[in-house]
Amino acid sequence: MKLRLIALSAALWAGLVPPAQAEKLMARVTITPDLQRRFQADVVEVDGAFTSLNIAPRELRIRCLQGCATETTYVEGMDDGLLDLLHLKENGRDLVTVWVSGSAYWVRVYHLEDGKIGKVMEAASKVWPSFNFDDQGSLLIGLNIPDESPPTTTWRWNGEVYAPIN
Repeated sequence: MKLRLIALSAALWAGLVPPAQAEKLMARVTITPDLQRRFQADVVEVDGAFTSLNIAPRELRIRCLQGCATETTYVEGMDDGLLDLLHLKENGRDLVTVWVSGSAYWVRVYHLEDGKIGKVMEAASKVWPSFNFDDQGSLLIGLNIPDESPPTTTWRWNGEVYAPIN
């Protein structure tokens, strides 16, 4: 009788405790804004968990690997599909990410400073965004939304966030 109860308890416990969720690394990029500091950005997919759209959720994780005065980590959950992680400028402090969701490309930019990592832009485009540099070396991000006026908007770093300039 005791053996049956133990087997029954184990079977019930196995049904109540969800299995451990495995993570799958989807993308990784290392950002070196200067000779002293180094950051790493990872996008991971959590297997076994699904969103309301029946896709596995993703997490963007950015952390300082070297040279930061304090432990610096940023984590953000995403339901969108990752298309690209971009570090577009040597010694640049920005990580540009491009995601797809429904009928839009989402551009999200993260600024990396000593002791601080934060999202400084989030905007959508109906076509693939463009990335250029002005004559001073500032990153320009072009987004196209046909229903808006003007249909193409250019974004530039203003010292705090990326903001539209036209």
